Amino acid sequence: MLLLAASLTTAHAGDVYINGVQASGLTNFELSGVDVKIDASGDVYIDAPRYSIEIISTDPEPEPEAEPEPEAEPEPEPAPGPEEAAPQDSAPAPDAAPVVTTELPPQAVAPESWWLVSQDNGSTGHVVDVFVGGQPVATVTSGDAQLLLDISAYLAPGENVINFNARPGQPGGGLLELHVGAGQNVDGTLELDPPSITFSRRASDDVAGTAEQHSLDVP
Repeated sequence: MLLLAASLTTAHAGDVYINGVQASGLTNFELSGVDVKIDASGDVYIDAPRYSIEIISTDPEPEPEAEPEPEAEPEPEPAPGPEEAAPQDSAPAPDAAPVVTTELPPQAVAPESWWLVSQDNGSTGHVVDVFVGGQPVATVTSGDAQLLLDISAYLAPGENVINFNARPGQPGGGLLELHVGAGQNVDGTLELDPPSITFSRRASDDVAGTAEQHSLDVP
């Protein structure tokens, strides 16, 4: 026979044990064919060979804890559009130093083949700006050292325009001449052919200055 007894966590005097199992919670049962022993503490020990004792728990089983739902991964924030993009720190760019460039036509004339040469015979008060193909190439002033300038890079085969602009001033002294012609640099010495163009300034010239334009035909 199977007897079910509720489990008790603490034993007290006068407890009942059946086949060594505490069975104080049993009620409305009759046991026959058993041996009974009571110890000095008042506990009752019953030896019941015909009976089987099984302990059941009267404590309610705790409900299993619900597993936490996995946290949803946060959705990535959309990339800001052009109008939402964080403005970058913008500082005014420092004033850049002006860069003066001279645009030159593609070189089609051999270097050191055409020259601008000055010849000053003690002139005073003259300042002449020289342009080749509209590009400024030199400014010649009375009293300067002799100018020997290779202008081949400013020329192209065919017709080229040479401009001489004498600035206003009080001319005096001897003759100032500027020559343009073919020549060769031979071991540091310029051998100039008879000039193709010559521009002259004298002490008797107009103080308001003057401008001349010449055509140079380059083979």
